[in-house]
Amino acid sequence: MKKYKRQRELLNLVQREEYLNNLLDLSEYELVTYYTINQLDKRTIFERRTDRARIGYAVQLCLLRYPGFVPSNPKDIPLDIIEFIGEQIDVSPNEFLRFLERPTSLREHRQEIKERFRFTSYSKQYDIKLLQHLEKAAEENQSTLNMLTLLINYLRDKKIIVPAFSYLETIIWQAKFESDQIAQQKLMSLIPSDQIEAINALLELRNQSNLSNLGWLKIPTKQASANTFKLIDEKIMYLNQFSYVAEQLPISILKQKEYYRLANIYEASSLKELNTQKRIAVLICFICQKRKQLIDQAIQIHASIMSSSIKHSKKKLDEITKKKKKALTTTVKRYVEIGELLIQAKEKHQNPIDLIQKQLKWDVFVADIAAAKGLQDTVVFDHYDFLTNKYSHLRTYSPALIKNFTFHPVDSSQSVTDGIQILRKVVETKQRHLPRSTPTDFLSERWKKYVFCPDGKISRKHYELALLDTLNNQIKAGNIAVKGRERYQSFDSYLVSKQEWESLGQEQNHLAVPLDFESYIEERKKTLDESLQRLSAELPQSDLAFIDGNRIKIRPLSTVVPREAEIFSQVIGSNLPLTRITDLLLQVNHWCPFFQEFTHASTGEILPVKDLNKICLAILALGTNIGLKQMADHSPGVTYDQLARITRWYLQEENIEKANALFVNFQHNLPIASYWGDGTTSSSDGIRKKVPVSSLHASYDGKFGYKKDITIYRHLADQYQAYSTKITNSGDRDATHIFDGIINHNTDLDIAEHYTDTHGYTNQVFGFAHLMGINFAPRIKNVSSMRLYHMDEIPDNLVEIVTNKINPSIIQDNYQDILRIAHSIRERKVDGSLILAKLGSYARKNSLAQAANEMGKIEKTIFLANYYIDELIRRRIQKGLNKGELMNALTRKVNIGKNDELHDPSYEGQSQIAKLTDFILNCIVIWNSVYIQAIIQKLREKGECPEELIQHISPIRWSHIKFYGEYMFSELQPQDIHSIKFKNL
Repeated sequence: MKKYKRQRELLNLVQREEYLNNLLDLSEYELVTYYTINQLDKRTIFERRTDRARIGYAVQLCLLRYPGFVPSNPKDIPLDIIEFIGEQIDVSPNEFLRFLERPTSLREHRQEIKERFRFTSYSKQYDIKLLQHLEKAAEENQSTLNMLTLLINYLRDKKIIVPAFSYLETIIWQAKFESDQIAQQKLMSLIPSDQIEAINALLELRNQSNLSNLGWLKIPTKQASANTFKLIDEKIMYLNQFSYVAEQLPISILKQKEYYRLANIYEASSLKELNTQKRIAVLICFICQKRKQLIDQAIQIHASIMSSSIKHSKKKLDEITKKKKKALTTTVKRYVEIGELLIQAKEKHQNPIDLIQKQLKWDVFVADIAAAKGLQDTVVFDHYDFLTNKYSHLRTYSPALIKNFTFHPVDSSQSVTDGIQILRKVVETKQRHLPRSTPTDFLSERWKKYVFCPDGKISRKHYELALLDTLNNQIKAGNIAVKGRERYQSFDSYLVSKQEWESLGQEQNHLAVPLDFESYIEERKKTLDESLQRLSAELPQSDLAFIDGNRIKIRPLSTVVPREAEIFSQVIGSNLPLTRITDLLLQVNHWCPFFQEFTHASTGEILPVKDLNKICLAILALGTNIGLKQMADHSPGVTYDQLARITRWYLQEENIEKANALFVNFQHNLPIASYWGDGTTSSSDGIRKKVPVSSLHASYDGKFGYKKDITIYRHLADQYQAYSTKITNSGDRDATHIFDGIINHNTDLDIAEHYTDTHGYTNQVFGFAHLMGINFAPRIKNVSSMRLYHMDEIPDNLVEIVTNKINPSIIQDNYQDILRIAHSIRERKVDGSLILAKLGSYARKNSLAQAANEMGKIEKTIFLANYYIDELIRRRIQKGLNKGELMNALTRKVNIGKNDELHDPSYEGQSQIAKLTDFILNCIVIWNSVYIQAIIQKLREKGECPEELIQHISPIRWSHIKFYGEYMFSELQPQDIHSIKFKNL
């Protein structure tokens, strides 16, 4: 192993402490497994004369066996481990503390244990072995903590005493470095020697402009338009000249993303300064990833244009229908008036013509008759009639879509791709008419009426429209894959393979249901029947719900928060000291050193301590939506360039997520947090944000009139931690994104129950949540109108309410595929949002979507049957969602800049702002929690703390925080967590 000027440390002190705590946080089963002392051990232990020597010897022996070392500070050993070992040799744990008073005994015993039980001290000769052991993990770009665990396990198996974590981090750093070199060599080998110059040309100026080719490619896509599509197509054509850069590169996906991120951060001039091997590797990954991204964006733009065109056509049809209704109403009214005049003329023997002319102007009468004749037209309009008007607009980009993109059929979509091939030839040869062999199997009955002319020929205009419409729908459903894409693959390619799934046993799939259908359906049928029977029995006497005709209606819950809680909350609030938001961040960093999570994007070095204030200001600038320029203007001694440099190199999404995970875990371990929850329940909700700039990811939904918006979808744990945040399209249903947060977070939370409002619920979410062991509990609007389902006999008093029956056969036909989907989501093979969106886009007759829907109906009925009559369930849901609403209120307070609008057009920029907002929210929650905890302790000491009221105190409060003015830092030293002082307590 090479020698370096200094040791390479990859973890900070908090991370090491947290890792050690997790390593020694053992279940009862694990205690028995690792620390059971056999008779031979006891004979050796009882050779010691005193109890303290015996327990000191025993504890060290057990710890050298697992985890493979004794902590440098033995006081860090958990009490339950010492108690378990002490019980076996009949020695009190207090004797271990007495043993620690003699360090010499500690060293002597350890040396004897090494010799007697054949443990080996670590030496540098093992460095090479450890590097070899890490080769695969480093190649996969695994995390430092995963690699540390691999090393500890390896050393323990070899009975080699584990050295200091910091030393092992140096080994890991070297493994990563060597893996980096190997990855760069692999990428370099892909490039023909005569093409190096072409790759480097990415860094040269484009067409005598001030922008490099790389800079041009990095310009974000801002809107869904035909012109934007053509620009993207131009970029794809440019990247296609690098045909030797394959779709799948011979290095790990994580490594590819790391290099791609570097390419986006570096300016062309900075990339030129890198050594050739690294520069080419970075550019190859950029070409590969950017090409996929652009293809995805092109398909997204096509989908958006088609959706907009169809929406406009339906709106036009609606306008004409309304006009016809209005004209019909006027005509009927006129018919009645004339009829009454004719009746009057006959009864009074008057001239009807004179009467009509006297009552109505003759030209108005003639016009009304003409309008009435128009209403005799029996033509029934379809929105396709008006979609034809969009043909010329679609033709401005559709030839490029047909010609330059490659589509692959999945299952029954061959005729669509065949149609594309035919149309491509027609476009290339500039023919006016389609050949007779043109495939039409994919056409719906509605489209056939337009595509086929009376003479049997095919209308090219309508055929193209039908093909573009069908292509869009089939791509969204996963029935057609797009070559070179990232998102638009075949449905099956997102999942674990069938072979891999079939090889897994019950213990390996981590799902909450049996693998065989018969066991699953028998258990769910029993649970469903029991739930309906309970509902039947309790509903007549329930104060929570009642039967009204064929519906079950619920009564509102009364408040259970005592008046004293509000008074106690005011006492807590009045003792919270005033603080600037800047000082608040520094104080939280003192307790929970988040700055060490912000590593340099290129070097991996931790942020220098001297830049702590600057990164706090950069976080506040983006997280409050003020912006870097305004922050620099309001921060003495700090420039825009300094904040921009910090933002570019340290505030990557990965670093922000790690810092937020650190906050979540810190809050989770605070004693005060246990009063609010145990970290097993959470809620999610979306906040809409106006986007006044052109942005591909924003859409119109009517909430903000003619302004587009996006949704920031946040998951909040019961202890008030924001543990996941995602930018979503406002047109998406919230339910689509629920599992992304619950499954993909990297915190210590283990979410077992999740709450949402109506937008967060679908039948399929109910079904998949159950399969993954998550209790899904939404608050559904108009819950009394929900349908209930059964599989067996229905209780008599529910016959008119439970009128729908589950179809078990369709579940059985698709059971293994549904489980494979759930397993793929659970194991992070695919995002739940992607799969749920594709299932949601399937036609109603699709059996897989139907099966997921049927499974959800079972779970929804079980949930509702309990929800109607169980007060605790309803209160848990209400409490969880109320916490989310409180956090939304704090979000609005924190986002003080730019009228609460997002002016960044890119998804990455919008996501960075959203995640940094959560960073600030979590900081505020931690600061408040620590101070509330300290206030409560002071009140306890005075005998003035009612324990039963603590659960009603929320850490979401902000009246004591100064968000405005100059952003300065106090010179006062931060207070330690256990020695916080108050003026009035």
